[in-house]
Amino acid sequence: MGDRFSDYTHNPLPGTNRRNVFAVCVARIMDRTVVASYSPKKEGYCREPVMALLTANNLTLRPRERVTVDGGATAIHCMADDRDRVYIMITDADYPQRVSYLGLEELQSKFLDRTDGVDVDSVEEDGLNRRVKGTFKEVLQKYEQVEDFDQLAELHSKVDMVRMSMVENVQTALANADRVENLEASSERLNQDAKLFQDQSSELRRRMRCKNIKMYIVISLVVLTILLAVIVPVVIQIEAQKKKDDEE
Repeated sequence: MGDRFSDYTHNPLPGTNRRNVFAVCVARIMDRTVVASYSPKKEGYCREPVMALLTANNLTLRPRERVTVDGGATAIHCMADDRDRVYIMITDADYPQRVSYLGLEELQSKFLDRTDGVDVDSVEEDGLNRRVKGTFKEVLQKYEQVEDFDQLAELHSKVDMVRMSMVENVQTALANADRVENLEASSERLNQDAKLFQDQSSELRRRMRCKNIKMYIVISLVVLTILLAVIVPVVIQIEAQKKKDDEE
C-alpha cells in the first residue's frame, strides 16, 4: 500500500515540520469525490491520495472504523461514517495515531455542524471548501501541536493512574468492610451456637439428674422389695415357732 501513495506523499510540504498535519478533507466514498478540503500550502492536495485510498482493492472502510495507511514519509488517517463519507487527515509518518483519530472525530463533528442543512450528497468536488475553510484550518492548526496532546495524554494518564489507585483503595476498603461484616456475622453465629450449646447442656444435665433420681428410686424399691421378701418369711417363721413353743 505504501508504494501506491509514495508518488505524492513521500515529501512533506515546503515549510512544514515533521510530525505535522499536511491536510484535512472529507470525501464521498461512493463516487470518490472530495467535497471539502484544506491544506495550508497547496490547493487540491487531498485529491490524489484520496483517489488512491478509495480505489485500493484491499481497503474496506466500515462506519466508525478508523484506518491508517502508510505512505512512506507520510500517513493517511481516515474514518468512515454511516452516510457514505470518509474523513481524512494526512500527516507526517511519525504523527501519533491516537492524536490523529481524535482529530478525525473533531473534524467530523465540526463538518456536520458547518454543513447542517446542506445536501452533501449532491455537492460537486471541493464545493464546500469556502464554507468549511475556517473550521478546517482551526482543526489542522490545533492538531499540529502534537506536544500539547502528548502533555494532555500524560496528564490523562496520571489522572487515570490516580483514579485506578483510588478505585483499588475503595475496593480494598469495601473488601475489608465485607470481611469485618463477615467476622461480625461469624462471631454472632458463634455466640448463638454457644448459647444453644449451653442451653442444650443445661437441659441434658437436668434430664440426667431426673434419670438418676428415677434410677435411685427404682433401685431403692427393688432393694426394699428384696429385703421384705427375705425378712417377712423369716419373721413369720419365727413367730410361728414361738407360738408352737408356747403351746407345748
